[in-house]
Amino acid sequence: MRRLPPTLIPATVPAPRSAKPGFVEASYSFRTVTPVIGCGFDAKSCDIVTPIRGGTIRGLLRFWWRSLKRNSSLTELAREERDLWGSTYEPGYVDVFVETTAQPVALDNWTYHDKLRDRFGSDYMEAARYVLFPLQKPRRGGEGDGDGPGSGVMENILFTLQVRYPAMEGDPIGKNVRAALQAWVRYGGIGARTRRGCGALYSEAFSPKNITEATSFAKEPSPSKREDNGWPIQGTKALLNSAELAPERAWLSTVRLYREFRQGGTGRNPGSGGRPGRSRWPEADSLRNWRGGDPNHKPSITVADGDEAFPRARLGLPILMHFKDYSDQVLNSRIKPVGGERFASPLILKPLPYGDGSRAAGMVASLAQRMPEHLEVAFSQNDREPISEAFTLGADLATYPNSPMSGRSAKGDAVEAFLAFAKAQGYK
Repeated sequence: MRRLPPTLIPATVPAPRSAKPGFVEASYSFRTVTPVIGCGFDAKSCDIVTPIRGGTIRGLLRFWWRSLKRNSSLTELAREERDLWGSTYEPGYVDVFVETTAQPVALDNWTYHDKLRDRFGSDYMEAARYVLFPLQKPRRGGEGDGDGPGSGVMENILFTLQVRYPAMEGDPIGKNVRAALQAWVRYGGIGARTRRGCGALYSEAFSPKNITEATSFAKEPSPSKREDNGWPIQGTKALLNSAELAPERAWLSTVRLYREFRQGGTGRNPGSGGRPGRSRWPEADSLRNWRGGDPNHKPSITVADGDEAFPRARLGLPILMHFKDYSDQVLNSRIKPVGGERFASPLILKPLPYGDGSRAAGMVASLAQRMPEHLEVAFSQNDREPISEAFTLGADLATYPNSPMSGRSAKGDAVEAFLAFAKAQGYK
């Protein structure tokens, strides 16, 4: 048997009793409390027969275990991860088995606009549309916002997770496993768009028992001794809205907050005649500075020519820049990392269920993760403008009139500004 990794993570859940000589076997029950996107053979399909797979859970536990390793070097992390979870060449200490205990419900055609209105009501429908846009279908007979089939959504997935690992004095492996499980329940979920609250989980073993415990559950993590770990780690204090809501309402309250910051009255001028006003973020003006576009949108209301900036890149990539006016169509583009498509958002918006899982607090948190150094604005396959990380940050981005970051981030950091915005809206 390989040597046990030296760095251990404290557990908050008691170690289970061994059900087999030489091994610890434990079972934990989970259920989803928000709609699940995907979990099938691709990101927009669902598998009713086998919605949850052991390999999927193992990958998620690896990720959230890594997020707790704030003070490890990359070499230490790789060695400990190989020993605990395994590698391509050899198994690790931990075996993972999954059993679905109740047939999930497939929500066919659920992402039609009228279905969203019926499900969530007028107060939350726009927030639901905002977070579910990849699967949006139109009003019946209308033109849609997204390209998904509208059937890759499930709910009410109940499953049991069994873990098995060698018994050792002090249960060091179990402490790591349970810490990963708790981080997964606290911050993660199942399927696609979990950082926007889809597929959020409740577990009697790992969820808070009441709202008071939920508040302490979101305590600030210990600061990292390393400035740049090279992998996502739990970063800032999680912020909670302590209103006692049903999980879906708690979830959509956080999404509504984020939508207001990016696209609502904070992020955009008032519109008129059914048309939205101009964005207060500088990305659109930056593209116009470079490529022209509709002369009615001159001059810039954000950044001057030569000071182009793309601060929302720090909130996640790609950003799809789509312009409705014909004369602005030349500006349609994608802001993305060079050599790739995605940079996962560091922001997490989700419900934190507690008690029996019927109530939840809305939670806003962030992961500390490295921003890609090299980005680009892709107008077409052969037309790309390179930009650097420096284009995403700057004190001047918080000082122009009506900047969404004004008074919220002196250095013009969109993540920092959103967390300050959430605090001002009662999240603490």
